[in-house]
Amino acid sequence: MRRYSIVLFVIAVFLFIAYINVEDIESILIKKFIKQTNLKIDNEIKLKKSSTLGLAIATARDERLVHYLIDRDLNLSLDTFSMKLRKFTQFKNIHFKLLNVKGKIVYSTREVLYYNHCKKLLKLKRYYVADIMVDCYGLHFAAFVPLHKGGEIVGFLEVLSQFNSIVKDLKRFDVDAVVFLDKRLSAHAKALTNSVQGYKITNTNPAIKLVRLLRTISLSKLFHTTEPTAIGEKILSTYPIKDLAGNVYGWIVYAKDKNLIYANFINRSIIIRILFLTILLAVALIILIRYFEREKAKQQQQQLRYLYNVLDNLEEIVIMNDGKRMKYANKAFFKYFDEFGNLEEFLSKHACICNFFVHEKGFLMPIVDGKLWTSYVYEHKNENIYAKIAYKDKESIFQVKANKINGNEYVVIFIDVTEEYQKEQKLRTMAAIDPLTKVYNRYYFEELAQEKIEEAVITGNVLLFAMIDIDHFKSINDTYGHIAGDEVLRQIAAIIRQKFRQTDPIFRVGGEEFLIILETSSIEKVLQLLDELRNEVASAMFASIPKHITISIGVAKYKEGDSVQTLYERADKALYEAKRTGRNRLVFEGENSG
Repeated sequence: MRRYSIVLFVIAVFLFIAYINVEDIESILIKKFIKQTNLKIDNEIKLKKSSTLGLAIATARDERLVHYLIDRDLNLSLDTFSMKLRKFTQFKNIHFKLLNVKGKIVYSTREVLYYNHCKKLLKLKRYYVADIMVDCYGLHFAAFVPLHKGGEIVGFLEVLSQFNSIVKDLKRFDVDAVVFLDKRLSAHAKALTNSVQGYKITNTNPAIKLVRLLRTISLSKLFHTTEPTAIGEKILSTYPIKDLAGNVYGWIVYAKDKNLIYANFINRSIIIRILFLTILLAVALIILIRYFEREKAKQQQQQLRYLYNVLDNLEEIVIMNDGKRMKYANKAFFKYFDEFGNLEEFLSKHACICNFFVHEKGFLMPIVDGKLWTSYVYEHKNENIYAKIAYKDKESIFQVKANKINGNEYVVIFIDVTEEYQKEQKLRTMAAIDPLTKVYNRYYFEELAQEKIEEAVITGNVLLFAMIDIDHFKSINDTYGHIAGDEVLRQIAAIIRQKFRQTDPIFRVGGEEFLIILETSSIEKVLQLLDELRNEVASAMFASIPKHITISIGVAKYKEGDSVQTLYERADKALYEAKRTGRNRLVFEGENSG
């Protein structure tokens, strides 16, 4: 009852203000009309993008598309599929295109006009994202999905949907609308012929009366004003059509009669009568609100059922999550987490998929920079973010994408990229390894050394750079040849690797020079190990050299304020001192040394 009393009070106050100042109330109603219409267009665009992307992902699962791209011997049924969509669903203007890896159209459910001109616009910027696109037929919602065969991309599926449904939906609320293409892009839309002042109309069957009215005013001024425009009994406003990067591609111009905006009863002649009908009006509003809430709930349930059906056909894991607790998971989720039959079973033991995240540097964690992981992924949607998930006896790498749907709730897609990621890491490792000695190279030293210094500062452990040089190595090459010299380098590198832990990275930083980064809590123990290494090399036998070989070692300790360069130089200086004073010895440049 309290809510109804508030409604009655607000209505009474509203009507009283309208009675004293009709112009003010008119301004409020117009602003409300503009706000609600813009909000409705916002929601329609979001739904259109989500539906287009979902349809693209689901359709791309048809393996016949890949066969067609490769063999061209399949009679595709996308035309039939497109007709069924128009007949049995809300998708009335859906078109499909198949493109090869170079962006060339090899199949289209719609005639491709002016191909040599429009092919310049076929730039596949992102996958699994719906955005605004311009082609020869004007503005569209477009979604690109890669087609794979054997782990490689062999082509792309492009799904296009139009703005006609948005215009039709506005018409149900007595709002006429026309969609215009930005004049700068008019040359691309060759197939469009209907225009006003050089701005091409991109939706089919535009409101004729509104088009006539727009011919009487300056469209350029209309597009660049933020205030509604009144022409006779019509109120006009615009909605800029932007892509994900914020670029304006065109505008939706919409208009509605003032009398309809004022709901046909807010005027000077009947305000007194409205005061006596307030109670009846309040009851009617309550009934209408309840009716529309039920209708809205019913429509949302239908949309959700449709969306869930689409998502359940995806191979990728899709969930709805607020960062802490899951609200939905598709079939692919339970195929991966196979001990759970449904979301209720999963939630009885785990609140979130993030419970399975591996806490490892470079991968997504439940909290990143003080934010829940879903918020972080959404805010960094243009970056490649990966999560390592450990379940039972397997670890998988997923690329993670998120889109906000309501408040703090997100739709999150997990795309399994384990094989591709492992290949990339293998290539990175190969690029960091010295091919002769199989230890890290100088390039990787430059990349890793700063990280090691930062870690030592945090942990408080002692950090040492140990430089190792093979004594008289030039004479070895000159006397026995470079092949023998290479064998010496390989054998000494093997001795060093056996002596130290895998966590102590070893680098070849010069022709016969090695460097070890050592993090320890005991300098004495490390120096003892290094001296043992020196003795082991001195006593080792080399198949290609009929004599013993010695090494000199210079060690420097990290001091506050040291950079990689200064610490390296001090280790090199200690090495020089070891060689100057007779070679086959270890010199430690300690904390108090110059």
